[in-house]
Order: sequence, then structure tokens, then C-alpha cells
Amino acid sequence: MFVLRQHESGTPVAEIVRKLGFTTQTFDRWKKKFAGLEVAEVWRIEEEDRKLKQAGGRTEPGQEHAAGRPGKRAVRG
Repeated sequence: MFVLRQHESGTPVAEIVRKLGFTTQTFDRWKKKFAGLEVAEVWRIEEEDRKLKQAGGRTEPGQEHAAGRPGKRAVRG
């Protein structure tokens, strides 16, 4: 990804996010997800995510499901 390559070349994160208009949290999430991957691998992952989302099977990391029902969070008491 262009953003990660800019950072690897020495551009400060604050400058990258300011110029491109997103938050440092977004940058950190992208870095965690895509660091070390080639562009083709990123496209493959994004395509898999799209297919899972369309099928209703996508879950975010840390998301818990109550009784196996997607989209319903478990209630902790």
C-alpha cells in the first residue's frame, strides 16, 4: 500500500495522515493488517472480506456472538 510504503521510506505518520485526510488509528489498523504484504495479497484479502461480508459471515476481531447468531453480542453480567 502506498501509505505504508511512504512510512517505510521515512515520512512521519502525522504528515501522511494529515495529507491524506484520515486518522492515526486508521493508519495503525492498516499497518497491523497489511504490513509486509504485497499489493496482490492485499487485493486478495480485500476480495475475501467482500465475499464474506456479502455472505453475512464477516466478524470483526474481538466480536462475540450470542448463541452463534451473527450480529448479536453476548451480554456479560
